[in-house]
Amino acid sequence: MAAILLTFLTGCGGDYKGKEIYTETDDDGADTAYDNTVPDDTVPDNTVPDDNADNAPEFSITSEAYVEGGAIPLDHICEAYGGANVSPQYSWANPPADTAFYALIMDDETAPCGTGVDACVHWAWFDIPTTEPGISYNGDITMEWFEGSFEGNTYIPTNDYEGPCPPNAHTYITTIYAMSADAVGTLTTNSPSTRAGFEAAYSDSILGQAEITGTVDPDALP
Repeated sequence: MAAILLTFLTGCGGDYKGKEIYTETDDDGADTAYDNTVPDDTVPDNTVPDDNADNAPEFSITSEAYVEGGAIPLDHICEAYGGANVSPQYSWANPPADTAFYALIMDDETAPCGTGVDACVHWAWFDIPTTEPGISYNGDITMEWFEGSFEGNTYIPTNDYEGPCPPNAHTYITTIYAMSADAVGTLTTNSPSTRAGFEAAYSDSILGQAEITGTVDPDALP
């Protein structure tokens, strides 16, 4: 029985993969070929990973009044606690592409408030133009900033800013929503104004959202 080892080289540019064909000839003259090729894992993967998506800045919201998880200043708290009931300043950045307008909601899910659609709404502002990168201090009063925008219902219910006035330590979440063009003209004063209710009603139109959390503890007020 004779054995013949044939080696074939394939590839280009200096990267080669060896292919070995081992052939045996039996006593009757019949040839049987065996592929003894060892997989070549040494050929480099020259694919350049696209990290642009991972490195893209995220949609975000910040406030000059307080940092994430920080205490909301007395100025923005109800008058019953000696506050001025003035709405906080907020800024947002890096909205998703194709954002047509913004909606902003501030609510509270700490008992005795409910959770989800039963949360206490302290502020809801709809149809904010994309030309605006934020809301100024006391923006609730200076609404001429946002022509065509309007405020939704609070838990009182009113259509303005209602500063926190909790009986115990509470957490307040302010969320900015980037809305798609298909939602233009669909929001009203009576649109759902809790975060849970709004997200359920407009889930197909929310391109992105960002939030900032603040706290109020009556026992810690000055």
